[in-house]
Amino acid sequence: SSLVYPLPPQLWLPEGHVIVHPVQRFGPQLYGKCVDSTGGWANRLWNEPFVLPVVSTTARMSAPNKDLALISAAEMRIALAESEDAFGAVVGQLLCPLLRKLASPLQETRNRILEVLKHVSVRTKSLGPDSKAKLPLEQLVSLYAEESMANEPLLLSITLMYVEMAIERLVQSKTTDTKDLIRSTVGLFKGISSRSKAHQQIIFSILVPIMSEYKEVKYAESNALPIDPYGFGTREKDFLFLLEKLLDLVLYSCPPAAASNSDSGPSIPPAKWTRNPTELRAIKSGILRFLQIESMTPQQSHLAMRFVLYSVAVTDPAHEVISAAQDALKRLTKPSMDDAILVSRLFRLYQGVQSQTPSDVVQPASPAVKIKILNVLATSVAAANTFPQFIQVIFDALYEKSTTPKIRMAGMAFMQWVVRMATDTTIKPVGSVLLSGVLKLIDESDTLEGESESLRGFGYDILGALSKRVPALFVADIDILKNLFKAVSQETRNVRVNVQDALSAMIPAYRNVARDSSDLKEIVEKLLLENIDKPEHHARFSAVKYANALFPFSSPTARFINLVALADSKLEVKEEGRRGLEFPAPAVSGDPQSISSFRGHLPLFHEICACIKSLRGSLKNTSRSPGVKYVGNMSTEAFAYGLEFLMKIIAAWSEPSKKIDGNFGLQSRDDDLSRQVSDAETRAKMRVYLRDLWTSTPDHGGIESYLELIELALKNDEVDAVLQGTASSCLVDLISLCPSGLAAIFQEKVDWIRGFLSSNKTETRLCMAKVLGIVTTADLTVPNRITPFIKMVEELRVVARDFTKQTSFESRHGAVLALGFILGRLKYRQSESWRNILSITAANEIVAIISEDLDSSSSLNVQAACLSLAEVARYGSLVEKHESESMEVDGQTKTQPVAASIQKWTFSAIIEKLKELGKSTKDTKVEEAAITTLGQIALGDASCADSILDYFFSLPPILSKNVEVNFTVGDAICSLAGGFEAANMLDHLDIADVIFPPPANKLAKRNDELMIRLINHCVHEASPNSAPVARKAGNLQQIHSAFSSLISDRDEFTQEVASKGIGLVYELGDASIKASLVQSLVSTFTEGRKLAPQSVSSDTTLFQDGSLGQTPDGANLTTYQSILSLASDLNQPDLVYKFMSLASHNAIWNSRRGASMGFGSIASLAERELAPYISQLVPKLYRFQFDPNQKVAESMKSIWKSLVKDPRKAIDENFEVIMKDLLKSLGDRLWRIRESGCLALSDLLHGRQLAQLKPFLQEIWAMCFRVLDDIKESVRVAAFSTCKTLTNVTVKYCDPTVVSVSEGQAVMDIVMPFFLVTLLPFVHV
Repeated sequence: SSLVYPLPPQLWLPEGHVIVHPVQRFGPQLYGKCVDSTGGWANRLWNEPFVLPVVSTTARMSAPNKDLALISAAEMRIALAESEDAFGAVVGQLLCPLLRKLASPLQETRNRILEVLKHVSVRTKSLGPDSKAKLPLEQLVSLYAEESMANEPLLLSITLMYVEMAIERLVQSKTTDTKDLIRSTVGLFKGISSRSKAHQQIIFSILVPIMSEYKEVKYAESNALPIDPYGFGTREKDFLFLLEKLLDLVLYSCPPAAASNSDSGPSIPPAKWTRNPTELRAIKSGILRFLQIESMTPQQSHLAMRFVLYSVAVTDPAHEVISAAQDALKRLTKPSMDDAILVSRLFRLYQGVQSQTPSDVVQPASPAVKIKILNVLATSVAAANTFPQFIQVIFDALYEKSTTPKIRMAGMAFMQWVVRMATDTTIKPVGSVLLSGVLKLIDESDTLEGESESLRGFGYDILGALSKRVPALFVADIDILKNLFKAVSQETRNVRVNVQDALSAMIPAYRNVARDSSDLKEIVEKLLLENIDKPEHHARFSAVKYANALFPFSSPTARFINLVALADSKLEVKEEGRRGLEFPAPAVSGDPQSISSFRGHLPLFHEICACIKSLRGSLKNTSRSPGVKYVGNMSTEAFAYGLEFLMKIIAAWSEPSKKIDGNFGLQSRDDDLSRQVSDAETRAKMRVYLRDLWTSTPDHGGIESYLELIELALKNDEVDAVLQGTASSCLVDLISLCPSGLAAIFQEKVDWIRGFLSSNKTETRLCMAKVLGIVTTADLTVPNRITPFIKMVEELRVVARDFTKQTSFESRHGAVLALGFILGRLKYRQSESWRNILSITAANEIVAIISEDLDSSSSLNVQAACLSLAEVARYGSLVEKHESESMEVDGQTKTQPVAASIQKWTFSAIIEKLKELGKSTKDTKVEEAAITTLGQIALGDASCADSILDYFFSLPPILSKNVEVNFTVGDAICSLAGGFEAANMLDHLDIADVIFPPPANKLAKRNDELMIRLINHCVHEASPNSAPVARKAGNLQQIHSAFSSLISDRDEFTQEVASKGIGLVYELGDASIKASLVQSLVSTFTEGRKLAPQSVSSDTTLFQDGSLGQTPDGANLTTYQSILSLASDLNQPDLVYKFMSLASHNAIWNSRRGASMGFGSIASLAERELAPYISQLVPKLYRFQFDPNQKVAESMKSIWKSLVKDPRKAIDENFEVIMKDLLKSLGDRLWRIRESGCLALSDLLHGRQLAQLKPFLQEIWAMCFRVLDDIKESVRVAAFSTCKTLTNVTVKYCDPTVVSVSEGQAVMDIVMPFFLVTLLPFVHV
């Protein structure tokens, strides 16, 4: 048979026939070589058309010979290809068949193929860059990717070589688009993860430059690549291989020429681009961008590996690589930092891999990469629990020879993270290792230049954190605590803060030191005492903080440390000391268990006294502050605080149910500086307590030690006015409250006491004058005591009127005060027989001498004269009358000579002078002193009571602008009318074991007529048409009516006085009176009824216009109307009185006079009685805090703060009730309730959990939109603010980054129907 070819470019015969090699044309003929059945060569010419003879099948050659023949024929054709184009065509036809023959089992065949391929390679490399001859890239890639060839390493290697040559030729020619290259080479990546390492490297070096050149297509192209051309989405192993090799790539940097043969760094194929820094940077940045193209790589696959790759790339020195990596990190879905793959790769990358096989060795990361890895590990909880890797990494970062300062700092940060986040089972076994490592670093940090301070600071922070995780290590080694206290004084300024923080963090580890070990307790106490007076305030602060945290309030040593700290120059130390001196919460009155518990927390009085005595000398004061005075080694300020604290301890032991004032510093107060404890009830109990102490032994229960401390303060060489004032005040209290046996101790020290009458401190002179009066008048029944007493009085009289230069102003001032106290206390002790000791003439002369200072130009002298006169007049008549003479008539015949001044300062003259001072002086203190003295004079001599009371009644118009003085007038009136039964007079009974007034004394009988007159006057002033007050039965009702009529007064302060008065009246009444008072007050507020037919006339308006408006919109309602409505809502109208005791917003009630009226105790009582109603009160109180009326809001805030101790807890527990009340208020008919409801709802929405809001969300939106269209503008404004808050909350809980998808969907299901179905139909476009 034969085959006919019209004009073939090449001739092929079927299998078993002669193969005709490609034929070239010569004119009309074809020329070529053919092979006959014997294998011989023959040259033939064919004309067109031509016929080739067919060799019969019987003439076939053997297979090996045939392969060799074919190979030779192929070689001939290649050799005869003279032009580049012909060569390219022949190679394109024969290269792949030749490569396939490399799979032949015959070595001879393979060798022959290699010879031919060598020729092809040489000729291909000789082609110029512009040559159009190309290798068959797609066929080569297909051949390489065939699975049947997977076990032919020689074939694959050579094929891969030609692929590389083909791509190189295409790149050089610049005629092929990157997309075409990718399209042609995608097969190379198929199964790359299972290829040999050599092939993997070659393929990687071939394809990475191509990938890096690819640019993302922003729009559709005709020749666009298919999605995921490499098949990474289905072949994850291949994609993982790519990421791993790319990680090696970003880690790789071009070595310098001298180190070109270095084996360090990641395994990167020796491609040309790896030796060109510029090209390498471009490939790195390009490949990072390639990984972000969604059409090329799966974006959600291998997130952990991607994160590692991008994070490492950020450390590259090239800015374009950093920029690409940062962009990639922003786009990347961040994996969980606790992903096991992520953590393991980071640890492996940091540490490298050590292996016996050199090819498997992976070098540790570079310094920059280590820092980055440490920063990432410091955000992973899993990393903190990966043992032992985290220990290896930490110690490598800290102690490796090649480490850097930045690596150390990053390592310290990671260590701190491990200490904080590792589980107990992880951290406890390695705690000692970490502790030793930190301590070693701190000790050796001085050898590290430029970083020692930062490292030590970090180390101390880690110590603090470690102490919370493994406290047993720190308790077992007390030297750690000692070293830190040493460091807080010796470290550099920048590091001291870290040491201080570490000490604070270690407190929980030592919290039980006072309970568990007495030896350890002593060590810690000694350590704190050593540091409390260090020059560095960080040490002092830490010592005080430890004293407060480690030791109970009953610890004398800890309280001593607090006292020293209270006088510190640094505010933070002072405040910490003050916190340590705050007394425990008072006990419940009448509850023995509560009282016992309270006293169990107090230091024993004798122990704290002994502690201060002994420890004040233990302070070293190595660096005394300039200008600071000391008592021994203790500053005078701290010593003064100590004396105050001891008096507070006495008060606490005496009255456990009374709250002890935590403020210190008598000189900063506005009350009576001569007395620390002014509450009469407490002072009475203190007398009992001190009497018990005085009878105990030894040391009289600590009283002798206290006296020693007081005397030490007064005798101190470095005179300090503040200390003297405090010590003298404490001495007054102690002598006043203790039995007379204490005063007897000071009878031998009278001259020493007199020495303080010339002190520069006014308060000291006052206190010591009082002490002198109590001490010198004791035991005057003993004959040998009278003469020295008379002599001393005479000396004081001389000094008081001695105006020579030898006598100072202070001495005269002190003598006047002393004369008043001595004569007053003489009448106090010897109320019936004092005239047997001191003559009436002498007493009157003393009064006259004192009165002379009423004309003084010095305000201080006038005040002293008033005070002394009050002391004399309180316990009897100011001016005594002789039986044979009248002191009221000037110049009358007298049986004995008297001083000239007595004629001037008669009883009436003194009163007139005091009245003049009370009205005309511009000095408020003088004015108050004169008014007080008049009240005392009227108390001691009832003959002038009516005239003085009339004088007091005339003062209000004059004093209308001076509210403070009105309190003084009230005190004076109480003294005048109530006598020594008045609460404010109990303070003046200051000799513990002397009863005054005696039963037979005229002062013992109360002047009831005067009291009724007083009440009638007050009631009449408040309610002009009211009936006179009857005896006893109707008094409280009438007083209540008077107070109630003033509630609506124009003056706000008058309103508050009235409300406080109503509260007092209510507390004093019995059950029937309370019920009556409640009914009358409720009727007044709710129905506008008059209090009683006789209380007001028909024309009397109870409330001024606008003060209690009844308009439908609720305008102009007063504070008390709101309080009443709150009580009515609870169906507990009697609670009105409790609220009035708490609702105070005028600062005057915090002043000394407001407190003296006893409203503090009433408020406390109301607070306790209201406690059962807290759950009912919370919703109403919460809304009323946002009332548009500022006064209402302030009053309600006052009640809220008093009743609700934990607002957050109260709101959480009553959230549903509060929300329902607020939603109801948004639809109320009164505008101010709607407005307050909007404001309260806006506040309530902040910080709420979704579970709390979800049941109400739709209703909240509905009601908010309703009030948005309110008729009143202020309500609309408040509603708009609430809607803004509600919008933010709703959007927040629809955000999948805040809540789960299901929870967000649930919110959408609530809100969207409301907007689309409910609101949208009403929107008019």
